[in-house]
Amino acid sequence: MNRYETIDKFSKILGLSIAVVAAKYVNDWLLLRKIGNGAEIIVVLAVVAIISELINFIFDSLFKSVRPIRRLFLGRMYVEGTWLSIVRKEGKIIFTAITHFSSSDYSLRFQGVNYDRNGIAINIFRANFMKNDWPLYQFKHSAQSSEGTERRSEGYGEMQFTERTGPPNQYNGFFINFEEGVRYSVMGEKANNKELLKKLDNPAYRRDELAKFASIMDGKTEP
Repeated sequence: MNRYETIDKFSKILGLSIAVVAAKYVNDWLLLRKIGNGAEIIVVLAVVAIISELINFIFDSLFKSVRPIRRLFLGRMYVEGTWLSIVRKEGKIIFTAITHFSSSDYSLRFQGVNYDRNGIAINIFRANFMKNDWPLYQFKHSAQSSEGTERRSEGYGEMQFTERTGPPNQYNGFFINFEEGVRYSVMGEKANNKELLKKLDNPAYRRDELAKFASIMDGKTEP
């Protein structure tokens, strides 16, 4: 079971546990007032259902909307944010990419843009993870040209994050386009620097930053 599924189960168990404790106090209160004839059972069951659902709703809302809470619960498995990556074909860098990882309910997804070596956008891609066996993720992806034409491609891939004491800052992987049947290797690094993130958002600086990154990664061998 992946961490997201574990957290989802935890929220349900938490809600039920709090509801049971609250129901016990309600039941004791009803007994003191000698409310019987089965009425106390109906009241207790109603309390359990209402409180359990309320706790689940509050926890789900906070987990899905507050990033620091997700970071706290996910710990070293927290990978949300912006990543820079290179795409190699037969050992040669053909693309650099800016990828954004985000939470989707109790799962993870990513999307981004591939750029050529001149910093020109080639295509837009997005993916959903099919299997999470930390630190290995399997995903299905689709890509569409940056001009938004009808032509699309789909494929499958794997991504393995480099484990460390804190959240990972590197990953390696590959993907295969079903149409081409060609395997592309991928290496990525987390973009944590605020100044770098600002430059990546600015077309005037993006090309140079992508070129710098590709130059650094060009010296790194594939795992």
